[in-house]
Amino acid sequence: MRWVVAISFKFFIDEQMTTPLPVVNGKPVMRIEFNGAETKQGVLYFGSPLLGRQLTVQAASTDTNVKLNVAEANQAWQASKSVLSGQIVQPENGFMYRATKGGTTGAAAPVWPVTPGMAVDDGSTRWVNIGKAFDISEFKMALSEAGLTSGLTIVNLPAVINSGAAIPVWFKATNTDAYLRSDATDPIIRIQINKVTEKAV
Repeated sequence: MRWVVAISFKFFIDEQMTTPLPVVNGKPVMRIEFNGAETKQGVLYFGSPLLGRQLTVQAASTDTNVKLNVAEANQAWQASKSVLSGQIVQPENGFMYRATKGGTTGAAAPVWPVTPGMAVDDGSTRWVNIGKAFDISEFKMALSEAGLTSGLTIVNLPAVINSGAAIPVWFKATNTDAYLRSDATDPIIRIQINKVTEKAV
């Protein structure tokens, strides 16, 4: 699926559509903080505060509805890359690591510790294991709070969405790892939209 960012239809924190969801690297990102094994639930609002705009699925798409789906937002580890303190990476070992100091990663990946709380030096920076990577299947969406009982990682919106009125999108995220952690500095989950077209009406 493809990101669409140069449109007025966005994710907002409020129903009045005055506070959009933060954008990281051109993508709207949901920031969630977990203090151990717990579930977070809330609602976002999708729409455009502008008048006279309309969102539809691109003609070349096989989709019949505008769709939202969730995906991981963690960055993969990269060699010789500048990182900031607090940044999170997710190598392919099923765990996440937070930088405890800024610096530059090494030419080769370190041997990642698999015990939460353990640290490893990497070039001029250091990573600490902050627990198992999140399973995006534990992030559910629905168009109503009651719908979260059978929520999915994909939610179907109308085929045609007119601006001026927000669509509530409820979410429930479950963290099964007991280790204390948060993504206050780096996103963990992101919400994507399929191929759409916005036009004036």
